[in-house]
Amino acid sequence: MFAEFEDLLKQTMGLDAASVGAAAIERAVQQRLAACGLRDADAYLERVLASTDERQELIEAVHPCPRRGFSAIARRSRRSRGWFTKSGCQRTRPACCTC
Repeated sequence: MFAEFEDLLKQTMGLDAASVGAAAIERAVQQRLAACGLRDADAYLERVLASTDERQELIEAVHPCPRRGFSAIARRSRRSRGWFTKSGCQRTRPACCTC
């Protein structure tokens, strides 16, 4: 079952499961299952495929980044379009360039 998540992460972010270990991906999926109140990995896979926000949550659970706070702000601003210029270009910049 977790092979589908490994494939999704490979397609989405180029993550090779061997680089973080299959166990890390399984832990991240289990963590997100619990956070979503789901018990079935198939149902969670459907949610991840349908929701870009949940896909991002899974990515961050597998590969935490020090910019996580920035990522949340950027997602919120994209939803509200609050940080866009008149030309439509986003003007946010990462506060940290470590990842």
